Amino acid sequence: MRRRFLLVALVLVVLCASVAAAGVNVLFSPHGGCDQALGLLARSAQMYVDAACYTFSLDPVADELITAKQRGVKVRVILDQSQAHQTWFPASRLAAAGIPVKVNAHSGLMHHKFLVADGTSVATGSFNWTKAAVEENDENLVLFTSEVGGRPATLGRSTPARCDVTSEQHRR
Repeated sequence: MRRRFLLVALVLVVLCASVAAAGVNVLFSPHGGCDQALGLLARSAQMYVDAACYTFSLDPVADELITAKQRGVKVRVILDQSQAHQTWFPASRLAAAGIPVKVNAHSGLMHHKFLVADGTSVATGSFNWTKAAVEENDENLVLFTSEVGGRPATLGRSTPARCDVTSEQHRR
């Protein structure tokens, strides 16, 4: 019993140390910088970017992925089949730049919204990569970054740009 307790205690210490060494930033839209954080994350990648998004029409994010590919970063993208063939989707631009674009083939939605850079940074949340998400919708983006240079790396703001649930917009 004592060994089990010590093992559990050790695991908790390691987990707490891991969380303390990570940076966590939460952004909210509209106008919360979620799109800029995605671009910064793609721009900071040195080895690879893996991305998946249900709805994706933000040209600046597509531009950052293409630029990363041109810098020699391995970039891969997964899109939902119901969205991938829309004329406003940047799938053809990404593919023309040499980025592998996989379209989900299973019967359910590919409803992920994430970007992973170099296995050290992750952006995920409800934020679809669209103009409506940037300017109108209530969305969130959570950024997890590993420790860099002895302190947590940060991307974007660490406090919400807007999170006022009493505003007129939220009461509608």
